[in-house]
Amino acid sequence: MCMVDEILLSGSPRMMGRGFDSLKLLGAVVKIERQRPCVETESGSGIFWNFCPCELKVLEIYDTLKKQLPQPRHGPRQFLVRRCEMANHQFATTLLKAFDVLDCFHTSTEELGISDIAAQVGLPVSSVHRLIQSLEFEGLLFQNQENKKYYLGTKFFTYAEKGGRYQQYQKLAVKYVDELADLTSETVNLAISSGDRIFNIYKKDSPFIIRPNFALNASYPAHCTGTGRIFLSQMSDASIRWVYENNAGEIQQSLPEFLDMLHEVRKNGCALDNEEFNPGLRCVAAPVRAAGGTVVFAVSISAPATRMTDAVYEKNRELVVKYAAQISAELQAL
Repeated sequence: MCMVDEILLSGSPRMMGRGFDSLKLLGAVVKIERQRPCVETESGSGIFWNFCPCELKVLEIYDTLKKQLPQPRHGPRQFLVRRCEMANHQFATTLLKAFDVLDCFHTSTEELGISDIAAQVGLPVSSVHRLIQSLEFEGLLFQNQENKKYYLGTKFFTYAEKGGRYQQYQKLAVKYVDELADLTSETVNLAISSGDRIFNIYKKDSPFIIRPNFALNASYPAHCTGTGRIFLSQMSDASIRWVYENNAGEIQQSLPEFLDMLHEVRKNGCALDNEEFNPGLRCVAAPVRAAGGTVVFAVSISAPATRMTDAVYEKNRELVVKYAAQISAELQAL
């Protein structure tokens, strides 16, 4: 294990006493980029660990050097069109591309130009322009007439009103998420899904200095996360095959193995992530079901593998299943 790798995984200052030059650090960064493209530090959008001041200095160097390296893919479904064609047109590709465009906007005040959006979704500027024209016509996007950039439109007011019951669901679930976090002293997340991605809409962080910290409302891959596997397990085999083809370069399993794993998740009512999303991080998740049995949320407990031993892993599995069932019961009683 390289020195920077050990710092990222352990959060221990003991490595700081050892001298290393920038070339060794750059080599370590290249290795990290290749092995863990979702890893970012506090200035990034992905998962990061909390470190002491001396280690943060190393990570500042890491960030500086990282900007000189090829960046990992971003956007919820890069190269979606080609991969949808591989999936025999199971889904409406134009609709999915429109959702990709909307997912580029992280806040109601953020403004983006067409070239910025095209770079994020991996589509030609001409294609993005046509999508934006349609979204603008429907009031989902507006254009700033001075700088010609786009921002989210007022149509989202109506969607927010229509989704009022989910705000009620979230408020109820948050109570149990906080309670579970206090009980385990580990980070507990509440997630929703969007295709082959998941978004954490609420979390309560562990009080420990060394802890995972997921950015709220950021997009994470479903295939290698505990919460994501909960949602994938509810899909048809045909949909799972599409997810597999859309992420084949990142899934370290054959299609039959991937299907079997998700069938087990559905059967057992829980999903495990044993350092597959990120080395050094373990996670266990369970589904939250609304009326009719539909999975609307997934709840997970995430912790460094050094604290979540096998025995703790099993205990946390029982707890997250229990609390998810309690949330489900209250939702279904509404």
